[in-house]
Amino acid sequence: MVNILLKNNTNLVNEEVEKIIDFLILNPNKIRKLLGTDSECFDVPISDHNKRDHRYNIRPLIETSNSNIIWGAAAAYRAGTIWIVHIANGYLPAEFEWSHISHEVGKIKEGIEKQLEITTFNIVKRFATQIELGIDFKKRFPKKKFPDVGDFDTLAYFSDSNTWLNIECKYNQPYYCIKDMRRLREKIFGRGDKRGQIGKIEKRINFLAENYNDILTLLNWNNSRDKHDVKFINLYISRQIYWWLRYPPYETNINFVQVDALESWLQENL
Repeated sequence: MVNILLKNNTNLVNEEVEKIIDFLILNPNKIRKLLGTDSECFDVPISDHNKRDHRYNIRPLIETSNSNIIWGAAAAYRAGTIWIVHIANGYLPAEFEWSHISHEVGKIKEGIEKQLEITTFNIVKRFATQIELGIDFKKRFPKKKFPDVGDFDTLAYFSDSNTWLNIECKYNQPYYCIKDMRRLREKIFGRGDKRGQIGKIEKRINFLAENYNDILTLLNWNNSRDKHDVKFINLYISRQIYWWLRYPPYETNINFVQVDALESWLQENL
């Protein structure tokens, strides 16, 4: 196996190939163990998907009692696909404690989220002429001594209807089991007194409601000529819409929209 891999991957050396093979061998003594623990679970802990580093679908090699290594083409292909897709989406297929690799993979996630912000901004630009990308008012106007509420991924103003459009873009790790779904819910909506990502967005919503007149002046944007009441539209944009985004655990004035559907949503609601 080592010779075949070296023949087909000329940029690898023998020691690297041996380490790759050792890593991809499924250890039967760790199938019921979670990362960071030494004790075995009663059964395979399928509800802790990300903490199971010894799963057959990511370690497709089996070492027999006579030290032979067996594998199936379909299993190896599936494992390769899982590794490629996870990393391309900015996540490892399990919570491996690899600080350097996790940092590099994290850059992929950051790049995806940044592209989501740019794509969203470009879509809104088709509807708005008064628009800002990633504006942080505390940093941009330090003399005003605004509170630190973070940056507005996309902020637009429609003077004809006196409407503000406040958009937050988020790319979250997809879920693979029920516990992952709960993790995603708590990350977005929080738990107990903490309101997660929504709480941070609400700070920007309140900031905009309190300072929109100052913001118009600071950005030199045209004010509404008509006597329309000011209106605020708040959007949470993501690559995918999950169950909790369709059915939030509590009431919120934030609309959850998949980026692919953003243009249609704006056409119907602006």
